[in-house]
Amino acid sequence: MIRRTGRYALRELAADNPRLVGFQGVPTFVHDEGWVLRGEWTPAAGTPRTVRVDGALPGLVHDLPLAGTAVLDHPTGTHSLLLTGDPTAPVLLFTDAQSTWQTPAWRTVPASVTGDVVEIDFSRAVNLPAGFSAHATCPRPPRGNHLPFVVSAGERRVEVTAR
Repeated sequence: MIRRTGRYALRELAADNPRLVGFQGVPTFVHDEGWVLRGEWTPAAGTPRTVRVDGALPGLVHDLPLAGTAVLDHPTGTHSLLLTGDPTAPVLLFTDAQSTWQTPAWRTVPASVTGDVVEIDFSRAVNLPAGFSAHATCPRPPRGNHLPFVVSAGERRVEVTAR
């Protein structure tokens, strides 16, 4: 039994599921230090705030704690992104120019914050459960958390099939 966005659901786990039995691991890109991006960090000000995002399944919405804003430097320009979670250990939910082709529709990656500097190592980007199941309830990235370039770092797409 799980509870997501105020609703209850029952997850059935079957140890003999062919996708589980045949699972060979998550494919990844080769690690590349060039995918460590740095930029300016601005923590969310004032009382705790949230950002409302859609869920993986239609009709689900999530209110995520807003940690702050990262403005990352990249050869294509600067990109402003909302990070969620704890301001001392924020995470980035994002899409990029290859989402759904080589990577799932969206991924998440932890950020490191030191003072007003944020560092994100995209080689640590991972798939959420929605990257493995058509029935996941994961939060989608906040609107605007799209990187208009290919992020060929971190975990790759795993084929998802409905059961």
